[in-house]
Amino acid sequence: MVFFQMADAVREGEFAKAYLVLGGDKWTLRRFYTEGGLKKYLVDSNMVEIIALEPFVARSNKGDRGIAILVDESALCKARSVFGRVPIR
Repeated sequence: MVFFQMADAVREGEFAKAYLVLGGDKWTLRRFYTEGGLKKYLVDSNMVEIIALEPFVARSNKGDRGIAILVDESALCKARSVFGRVPIR
């Protein structure tokens, strides 16, 4: 559900990009998710990138901004709006 809400926010122009960030190293399918394994199953997968925490932090340090949802391996979600409003540090 969150994935689709993020895609809607991008489509409606609220954000230029959306990231579903996988935190932690205990994801059994982490590589599948981050290498596009779900793309054929998800409409609007071009609007929401599933990315691991480390590459996401590197991108944000380079100035990339968007809306990000951090999902850790215990499936706790934290939402943080970072598109030109709150830099990730």
